[in-house]
Amino acid sequence: MKWKLKKDFCLWVVPPTDGRVRKLRLSHRKVLLSVSVALLVASGFLYVAGDYTRIQLVRLKDALFLKQVTAERDALKNEKASLHTTISTLEEKNLKVLAYENSIRTRVEELEGILESASELGVVPAEELASEDGHDEVGGAEIDCTGGDCYSQSASLLSRIVPGAASDEPNLFEKLDKTIELIRSAPLGSPVNGHISSHFGMRRSPFSGKWRKHQGIDFSMPYGSEILSTGDGVIKSVKRTRTYGLVIDILHSDNVVTRYAHLSKTLVKKGEKICRGEIIGLIGSSGSSTGPHLHYEVHVDGKQIDPLLLVNLAQRLGGAF
Repeated sequence: MKWKLKKDFCLWVVPPTDGRVRKLRLSHRKVLLSVSVALLVASGFLYVAGDYTRIQLVRLKDALFLKQVTAERDALKNEKASLHTTISTLEEKNLKVLAYENSIRTRVEELEGILESASELGVVPAEELASEDGHDEVGGAEIDCTGGDCYSQSASLLSRIVPGAASDEPNLFEKLDKTIELIRSAPLGSPVNGHISSHFGMRRSPFSGKWRKHQGIDFSMPYGSEILSTGDGVIKSVKRTRTYGLVIDILHSDNVVTRYAHLSKTLVKKGEKICRGEIIGLIGSSGSSTGPHLHYEVHVDGKQIDPLLLVNLAQRLGGAF
């Protein structure tokens, strides 16, 4: 069987208006051209649709990325604000710490000055200022030793003189201020820069030759030498007695009193406030005395203690700075 390709295509068309059948004849060229145009239009549409879809996907991806970046930016802003707040808080704390440190440093320097001033006056070694005749006893106040009290010494001397120094305070500033105030008033150091001719405790009396308890220490000094207060306080009394001669008592705190006896002249009066290192009188030989000297006593809780303990304590503390 042989097939013959017809050159033309025939189409029968029935219009809805009159119902008559019409015949349309199309050539192969027109059909191919029509198909090519349709394919070209379809390809263009598909290309445009694909490009549009690709653009929309890119836009969606960009929108999601922008949303993520915006969220990260907002988070960074919040973190930045939090950091600024933290920095401000730390700066405030740092200023408080600096102020706290400066306050501590000021108080420590004040305490250092107190201890240094208390240790400026020392005791001259005995071999440097011993008297020519070898007799250093120059007299002073003494009592009969008939009981154990003559030999008793406090095991916690500093806690008795500065009772608040070891107490627990909730605030460091208050504790340090209180300690400074108490140490400032404590009779630390020596009232003169002289030689101790007679120590505290039992000795043979230069007047009777019997053993008696010496209630203070004696400093051999030239007549008219200056006498300094060993701590801040108030002049409790200025008087003249048969034993002590011209004598000054200074009240340093509720339980601590210092006594300066055998003076030739007093430079203070009762009720006057005194600072450590202030001149209160001049060396003499009034009362029961065998020569110019200062008889120095320290009373704690109404009892005499060895003043040399406080002289040495001030020198040790002063050397620590």
